[in-house]
Amino acid sequence: MEWLKAAFPGRAVHSIATADIQGFLANRGVGKKRLNNLRGDLNAFFAWCQLAPREWTSANPVKPIPKFRILRGVPEIISADVARKLMAFAEAYKSGAMVPYFALCLFAGIRPSFQHGEIRKLADSPDPSKPIDQALGVIRISPDVAKTKSVRQITIQPNLNEAICDNSVACFILDFDIPGGVVTGVPELAAFTRGAAEEKPIYAFTGGQSCSAAYWLASACSKVFCTESADVGSIGVYVALVDETDAWT
Repeated sequence: MEWLKAAFPGRAVHSIATADIQGFLANRGVGKKRLNNLRGDLNAFFAWCQLAPREWTSANPVKPIPKFRILRGVPEIISADVARKLMAFAEAYKSGAMVPYFALCLFAGIRPSFQHGEIRKLADSPDPSKPIDQALGVIRISPDVAKTKSVRQITIQPNLNEAICDNSVACFILDFDIPGGVVTGVPELAAFTRGAAEEKPIYAFTGGQSCSAAYWLASACSKVFCTESADVGSIGVYVALVDETDAWT
């Protein structure tokens, strides 16, 4: 929150009003989408400041500020032929220097915006080998990189299929750091992972969390490894039901 401190030097949290936040956002010089993201970050920060034992402010100055409504069109879906031509162009451009980036965006679903997208954040990371390790078949989209501000789940089946046939890949490491998620799609991906592990070892690792749906996927791997302080397990499913029996009596 250094940018917030720079905008309000020496100000206590409780002294920042809604008008101050509105002025701060108006001077950022960014688009509506980015403003909505900034508003969300500020709202979460001031809500945190309200909670005990801090209680640094009694009101959240961001809450009255509405979000910008952004109308989204139907995304264009490119054909396989267009994808082939795009990759052919990338291969010819500067001796193929951009091929890994085009491939990751096209086939791994990493968001490609050059200025603020996930691929740019990955490229600008201090150690690019940490989020992406093609030799091990590891792709990590962490919350600070993901557009959704949460761990990104990417469909890896096409990439994994190709890599299984690549003799330069000895094994795979799936790096988990997620508390879980919905059931939809997990059984299918777990079954695929279990089948792929019969061809080449797939190791699950977590230094943070691998719980619930994440542990379901991890348990489909050849082996599961974790640090001493990691959270692993928490197996369970819940569903909300409305009891309407009294309405029928």
